[in-house]
Amino acid sequence: MEQLTVTVDGPLDFDTSEELLETVGKTLAEFREEPLLALDLGGLTLCDSMGLSALLAIRRRTTAEGVRLVLLRRPRLLDRLLELTGTAEYLIGTPGGEDEHSEP
Repeated sequence: MEQLTVTVDGPLDFDTSEELLETVGKTLAEFREEPLLALDLGGLTLCDSMGLSALLAIRRRTTAEGVRLVLLRRPRLLDRLLELTGTAEYLIGTPGGEDEHSEP
């Protein structure tokens, strides 16, 4: 299984979420196999409702295409948002799932 990695640095918000969706779309379109898509979120500084919407859209797309999505180096700010919105299990599996955190 091939791993594709997309790195997110800075805020994921109204101004940047469309760019992430386009980048992920282009990345997935380049590969015909069923890869593992890793979003490296170690540089994420903010995630608002549009950012969360983008992550949910990416999960829907990868699921539909048979691609495994992993969120690497999730900052605590994202984990709190996922817990508050009830989307943690959908995006990362079980709470504290297999994806890596960047902060202890």
